Amino acid sequence: PSTSVGGGAVRVDAGGTLTMINAARVGSGTAVRGGGIYVNAGTVNIGSGSEVLVSDAQDGAGIYATGGSQINLSGGAVLAGNEATGDGGAVHLTGSTLSIASSARAA
Repeated sequence: PSTSVGGGAVRVDAGGTLTMINAARVGSGTAVRGGGIYVNAGTVNIGSGSEVLVSDAQDGAGIYATGGSQINLSGGAVLAGNEATGDGGAVHLTGSTLSIASSARAA
């Protein structure tokens, strides 16, 4: 597993977009913030059975979003097995928006 300050597996910075579809998987990352995905002023779309799994972080083990980011979970998206020692095992939001629809789940 990788270890970083922000985004153990994936990092999305200002104006960037990450779209996960067709059962895509992100996981096994370790970071201070966003073990799976760290997003700052960007957009993350997770759907079609895609998963963010088994990542570790102080805050936002699955997804850490800041700076007005938009996180969209739909179509069977799954965030599971992510563990934070601080806040947000699945998702931690700071000045950002989370939309959950269509059988998406965070566990």
